[in-house]
Parts: sequence; structure tokens; C-alpha cells
Amino acid sequence: MVTVTFGVRRLMKQFVGFLLFVWSLFPLSALAWCDNPDTGSSERFFVAIYTVSACNPNDKFPEGTEVIEFSPIKKNEDANGESQTFAFNDECTKTKNGSGFYCKNGGRTPLAGTTYVTTRDMKDVCDETGKKLVDRRTCTVGCEDGRAPKYIEGSPWEC
Repeated sequence: MVTVTFGVRRLMKQFVGFLLFVWSLFPLSALAWCDNPDTGSSERFFVAIYTVSACNPNDKFPEGTEVIEFSPIKKNEDANGESQTFAFNDECTKTKNGSGFYCKNGGRTPLAGTTYVTTRDMKDVCDETGKKLVDRRTCTVGCEDGRAPKYIEGSPWEC
């Protein structure tokens, strides 16, 4: 009786090991790192800057295109109305050192005529002590009329 039980246990362990092996060949889901859009809100618009990908799809642009997407906001509400999207490079230019960007006057987005620089003055939402600061883009030119956000912030995809 002891040898039969031992043999069944060994067979079950081998069977479970085989099932785990087969299951690992056909994963049900894949883990992938996805960028969250950088976002900001003004009195009149919600703005997002992101790169089109499987995580951030946009039918108007090919994968890998950086875009500015915006939606109008009604007072005391979230984004309300149809969003519009334009290629970032058609509207704005990154600074040579990569620390900010500026957008052309007369552009088609709420960021038209603005300049943003990277500042390290936002509290890190993942830091439980509340002391760590992280980067955000701060508007230095063109955000006085309530059209463009004062800040464009990235949020972590996990803490």
C-alpha cells in the first residue's frame, strides 16, 4: 500500500509539472510596460501628450508618433466635448538640451505660443515620506489666458 501511494504521488507531481510546463508555453497575458500620458488642465482644456502605441492607441497616427490631444472643459467638470489630436512635431519643438519645449504661435492646440521648461518641484506620489521631488513641465510663456495648463505632469504607471 505504501509503494502504491508513493508511486501515485510521484506520478501526480510529474503530471502537475508537465501541466505547468505546457501552460507556460501559452501565456494568457503578457506583461508590458506602458507609458502614461503627460497631462495638464487649464481653465478651458484638458491636454495630454503621449506617444501612440498599443497602450496609447490613436487611429489618426502611426505607432511611435508623439501627439498632443486635448478636450474642452466646462466649468467645474472634467473633459467635456470631442477631443482633437495633432502631431507634437507639427505644433511644438523640443529644446536642444531636451529640458523643455516651445510651441509655435498660431498653432492648432491650446499650447500654441507657449514655452515649457522642466522643473523638479512636484512631490512624488509614490514617496510615502512626501519629501522626494520629481520632474514636471512648467509653463513660462503663454499660459496667462487660461487656455494652456500651467503644469504638464507625468504620473507613474506603478508605485
